[in-house]
Amino acid sequence: MVLSVEVMDLRGEEPRRGLVSLEMYLSGNWLQPQLLNTPYYNKPPLFNWIVGFLFALNRGVADVLVRLPSLAAWCFLAWWHYRLTRNWIGEWTARLASLFLLTGSHFLFFATVLSGELDLFYSMLVYLQVMAIFQYEQQKNWLKLFLISYLFMALGFLTKGIPSLAFQAITLGGWLVLRGHWKKLFSWYHLLGLSIGLSMLGTYFLVYDWHTGQAQQYLIKLLSEASQKSVAENSQGLLLRLLTFPFQFLAMLLPWSVIIYFGFARRRQLSWEHPYWTFSLFFFVSNIWLYWISPEARDRYLYMFVPFAASALAWILLKTSVVQVRTVLWISLSLACARIGYDLILLPSQQKQMKNLQLYRKIVQETIATAGPDSVAITGHRVPVPIRIPVLKTSIIRDSIPVLPYPIPYYLAKTQGRIIPFHEKPHAGIWYLVTADDLPEVPSTIARRYPIWDGKILLLCQFTAESSLTPAADK
Repeated sequence: MVLSVEVMDLRGEEPRRGLVSLEMYLSGNWLQPQLLNTPYYNKPPLFNWIVGFLFALNRGVADVLVRLPSLAAWCFLAWWHYRLTRNWIGEWTARLASLFLLTGSHFLFFATVLSGELDLFYSMLVYLQVMAIFQYEQQKNWLKLFLISYLFMALGFLTKGIPSLAFQAITLGGWLVLRGHWKKLFSWYHLLGLSIGLSMLGTYFLVYDWHTGQAQQYLIKLLSEASQKSVAENSQGLLLRLLTFPFQFLAMLLPWSVIIYFGFARRRQLSWEHPYWTFSLFFFVSNIWLYWISPEARDRYLYMFVPFAASALAWILLKTSVVQVRTVLWISLSLACARIGYDLILLPSQQKQMKNLQLYRKIVQETIATAGPDSVAITGHRVPVPIRIPVLKTSIIRDSIPVLPYPIPYYLAKTQGRIIPFHEKPHAGIWYLVTADDLPEVPSTIARRYPIWDGKILLLCQFTAESSLTPAADK
């Protein structure tokens, strides 16, 4: 895991996370997440705070620091999973479950490679949130149950938004009702935990609104982000999703997920009466359907369910005795060696062969070489985008900035040590990156042309006169 963090450039969603964090660090504006010096509403700021703090602690920017929080979180989750479950499911079952988490093929060769995305970190928070509900319900420690679960709910909301509210409402309410403790939902313990959790969120958004006046836009955008991948917003591909989803989930834990076959083959040897298994099944069934019926949901949205699946696989393995533990350890060692080989051999080769990464590096290098000490900015047409929330029957109109491949502004900002701003009205004497479709109809000097994606051409140019952008409809 460690070797890959600086071998491969940031890609996927990683450069966007890195860029928001970098702008926080460079500007000193830790309250309002920004992208290209423009308010960024898609995600709350906790993950960016952590990455930005690492930049400040390091007194510099490094790709490893963008990836470090999620890498550390997944290792921390595996350790806590062992600590929290060993008294419920046995020492060796807990050990094997944590080993399966760390060596599942999806996590070993994909999730921990693209660990600059926030989902591994977020899944740790959700796991600790729901395990607090189970652990302290078993101990009848109601004060800790509500305080700690709502604490992690608030931290999860500040990382990814609305999904943490759904996990809390469904898991807390459903589990206490199932266990016959529904009256606790009306207790002062619950009121205290709820008040503390909402106070954490309310404090941030009140301060945000006080400084920016845009908290309503922020919250509506977070609601939109949570709903846009649901079946309510996109029903296409639903049937295929319903059929393929179980296999996609099991694929994340290969090779260990093949153990489930032995669970079906020898199910008479298995007993699932322990409260931990009841809770695991309840949490899985009551929450995962939200993702099962959402065609746009990605695999990385499901990571918080994997520890419970890994526990079940480890239990089946030990109870059916179809494979010796020694064999499992040898397989795990082989997978670890394969990951080291992947880091040392395949990743450097992949870095050289990926045309997009090479193109982005070229754009950054040539932009800096052409502009020299002059500033570089981004320009283009702002497009009005309606943000609708069907449940609330409300919407806002927000202008979106032009989207470029995020590695370009990230590595420009990282190399030059300054924010790459977006200018709606380009100015004379500044070098701009702009797509050919957005090029203003004013005199300009075009220094470079680069094909990017969807047939778009990215231009590096300089305008010779002040101008405002010509509306797209007038072109």
